[in-house]
Amino acid sequence: MTSFFKNFGDSQIRYFYLLAAVMVSLPIHMNLNAFCISLFSLNAILSFKKRNFEDDKGLLISYSFYVLFFIISALSLIYSDHLDLGLSKIQTKLGFLVIPFAFASNLKNLSKSKIQCLLRSLIVSVLLCTVFCYIESFIKALSLGSFVQMYDSNLSDPLMHRAYFSLFLGISILLWWEDIHFLAKFRIYGILLFLITIILLQGRINILAFLLVAALIFIIKYSRTFSKKQNFLGASLVLLAILAFSFLPKKYNRFNQPLTLEYNLSDTNSSDFTGITIRLAIWDIALPLAKEDIFLGRGIGDSHVDLVDQFQEKQFIIGIEKKFNCHNQFIESTLASGIFSLLALLGILVIYLLFSMGPRHYFLAGMVIYFFLSMLTESLLERHWGISILTIIIPLYAKYIRMKN
Repeated sequence: MTSFFKNFGDSQIRYFYLLAAVMVSLPIHMNLNAFCISLFSLNAILSFKKRNFEDDKGLLISYSFYVLFFIISALSLIYSDHLDLGLSKIQTKLGFLVIPFAFASNLKNLSKSKIQCLLRSLIVSVLLCTVFCYIESFIKALSLGSFVQMYDSNLSDPLMHRAYFSLFLGISILLWWEDIHFLAKFRIYGILLFLITIILLQGRINILAFLLVAALIFIIKYSRTFSKKQNFLGASLVLLAILAFSFLPKKYNRFNQPLTLEYNLSDTNSSDFTGITIRLAIWDIALPLAKEDIFLGRGIGDSHVDLVDQFQEKQFIIGIEKKFNCHNQFIESTLASGIFSLLALLGILVIYLLFSMGPRHYFLAGMVIYFFLSMLTESLLERHWGISILTIIIPLYAKYIRMKN
């Protein structure tokens, strides 16, 4: 114990342990993770030395897009009437400013093996959280006499919204898929558990986005090593699994909801809407509003207020009651801070996709594409978890890939 505290006095060792605490706490609890990030960032400030600062120009460019996104969002406070709401949102988005600096302060001194250890700690943390969710949901199911608690948003409720938990699960699958030596005996079972959990969570865009990414990686990585007969057999098994899933009882399967694009804004019964039609209604209202102030946006403090006002004007009853956000991060950012905010966000996507163009970088590409596709139907960067995934996990994995190759 004494040697641990003695070593902890070394700024580089302290950097590693605090970053490990950040990674482990990510899927556990938002406040715990925010506390760990605060300690990590404070350590970076207090122990800053110019010679330890990141010198990878590619990563520094990616960090600059994070900072640019934050600055554009913060500047929109100038023309926001609701400063209290704007400051609250800026506080949430502080990670875009603080985390890149904290990362860059000492990341270049971490070895490849230590970064791999950090990524593995995330997999273990997500695995433990998944088991916890199943135990919690099973206990509730027994007490209520209904296994509805074992699927949909009920499954992830003890921790977070299912969209974010699906992201953690999908990213963990990609990390474990690529890391063939980590807990090798349990690897296939862990990946299957994560995949089944994504399906049970019933987040349609998460399921579709992950299946698309996984299929592309599989085709690129493995298809050439298998015969046509083996590829046909594998495709047939996937198709059979999808068909079997479609026969689940309606109450257990959101994919069995009638596929309709028609809706009535004034409907007061939420059961008259599906996840698809709610989003279509929101986008039909939010897009024209965003176009009115395309360059500067409505202001980060006013955007949501103006959106709800439009719900009232259009008599979108469910939207008024639930006070929905845009349910699309690209529209959300444009509505709040204008086209330049959107361009900064797309710049983050582009820079990581450019990192992925090297040999065997398809897992990084898959991770980035999975996250950005998920932003099509959720405003992921309005909460701590989405910001942490984009500013911590993806850059750390990008650093690992660049060191590995």
